[in-house]
Amino acid sequence: MAGFAALRNRVTLLRLPGVSRLVLAFLRSAVVAALLLISLQLMFGDDTKAPVFSPALASADQLYRAGKFAEAEASYRALLNTDSKLVPAQVGLVRAMLRQQKIDEALDAVNTALTAQSNSAALLAAKGDVQFRRAEMSDAERSYLAAKTLDQKEVHAYLGLARLYRSYSMYRIAYGELQIAHQIAPDDIEVQRAWLGMLPRKERLAALEAYLGEPHPDNEEETRRMTEYLEFLKATADKPVHACRLVSKVEQTETKLETMYAEDGRRMRGIGLSAKLNDRNVHLLLDTGAGGIMVSRKTAEKAGLTRVSALHYGGIGDKGLQGGYTAVADHIRIGELEFQDCVVAVSDQNSLGIFT
Repeated sequence: MAGFAALRNRVTLLRLPGVSRLVLAFLRSAVVAALLLISLQLMFGDDTKAPVFSPALASADQLYRAGKFAEAEASYRALLNTDSKLVPAQVGLVRAMLRQQKIDEALDAVNTALTAQSNSAALLAAKGDVQFRRAEMSDAERSYLAAKTLDQKEVHAYLGLARLYRSYSMYRIAYGELQIAHQIAPDDIEVQRAWLGMLPRKERLAALEAYLGEPHPDNEEETRRMTEYLEFLKATADKPVHACRLVSKVEQTETKLETMYAEDGRRMRGIGLSAKLNDRNVHLLLDTGAGGIMVSRKTAEKAGLTRVSALHYGGIGDKGLQGGYTAVADHIRIGELEFQDCVVAVSDQNSLGIFT
């Protein structure tokens, strides 16, 4: 830049009759700006040029956005056959493979890419995604943080940290990361999906409806669940929130765990506890993978639960998604703990083998 400074100091303009000093100053500034641009181009070559739009890359990205992950993977591979260091295609390839459960292949791909371009923030964020899927939480966090250090606007680093911290139940910190991601790229399809849960119910309803109305990177099962959740929102958006409030004034309590048996009374099914659902006595089997209370349709009908909307559930037996619905219980009592206005899951199966 020393050469430019010397050149700038030598820029002079002839004083023409009738031309004011203000005009001359403006013209001198314009000349200096032009010289600065030329100097930058000489110093950095083509780096000052805007990135060239790639129709092939845009087409591959569109396949990914539409949930056509196998086709997207093939398109990204074709691009990399032409330019093996095209970072957006490398990142797209890794994420397309992750969505197809190709975890090991995704790890090999991102490690190979980083060997040649170790300072790519986008690739480091993609590696964090792979490590998260491999449950390598500390390594994933380091990759995301390294990506943020390299590029403060690498949106997938913030998304990854939000997901990671949420898995640790660090909800406030996770929200902060997600909020930054939304500020950086509110139109990013994955940011939009993650941000849905932060919206008030009426806004969430409209945003989810718009999201599902456009191509989105979700498989059939995920789309079905979101569609059914949309129906739940439509049924409840104008009603009070079913907050499942604790109404008993209890500082601490204990309740007895019981051995649960199959219907034949001989085969042990697990450990559970006695509860009361509205005025109906039930026995609930403890399930570490469950996210709430699920009862059979027969139990729900006898307990007088109020149906809200249809829903499908996974993790019951080996037959894939099972039909059911959400319902509201006026009261749930477990030991000395009493809750009011709680949403529970109901399976269409009359007997789950875990409730009586």
